[in-house]
Amino acid sequence: MERKMSILTAPGRWGFNFDESEFEGIKREAEKLCYPILKSDSAKLLHFLCLIHRPRHILELGTGLGYSTRHMAAALSTGTFYLCDYNPELLDTVASDLPLFDCYKLSGPANESLLTIPEEQKFDLIFLDIDKRDYLEVFEMSWPKLRLGGLMIVDNIFFSGRVFEDHPTKKAGVNSIHQLVELAEKWPSCLFPCDDGLLVITKPDY
Repeated sequence: MERKMSILTAPGRWGFNFDESEFEGIKREAEKLCYPILKSDSAKLLHFLCLIHRPRHILELGTGLGYSTRHMAAALSTGTFYLCDYNPELLDTVASDLPLFDCYKLSGPANESLLTIPEEQKFDLIFLDIDKRDYLEVFEMSWPKLRLGGLMIVDNIFFSGRVFEDHPTKKAGVNSIHQLVELAEKWPSCLFPCDDGLLVITKPDY
């Protein structure tokens, strides 16, 4: 009799018990449009972190097609999303797919959109996935908006391997990531080596 592996997978892979079938349509659309989205294992980890942390107020900087957004929402039953992206049509589509959530759509560059958020608004989770050149600036702008005990999650820390190269292309993005990682070492943090690298930082409540 063939043994079923269930949550156990081959060495070197992440074993999450998670059905991604409902997200296949977005993945096909992303492939068709050549639009970058969160890699599968990182998306599963993001979903799992939301299951554990149970954030009620989420700020997503770089919504795109909403692949990561839906993974977060699938772990929750209610809450508020602040969705930021250049494309207002994409924001409308993603927000319409989240009927159980209050959605605020912020169209434009992340650094400008952050200035429109009320100063008193704090977030339980901030997900950062924008142009890598802007990572450090937007991280520093959004960190004060994260509540004590909240999670800051940053995608693409490996930047397709460029951060390990001596003479990388897109040097501005590489430098921004290196500075962000150095800054993150001030707080409890973990760099998960799945896919293109997912950095998770906790804002201490002590």
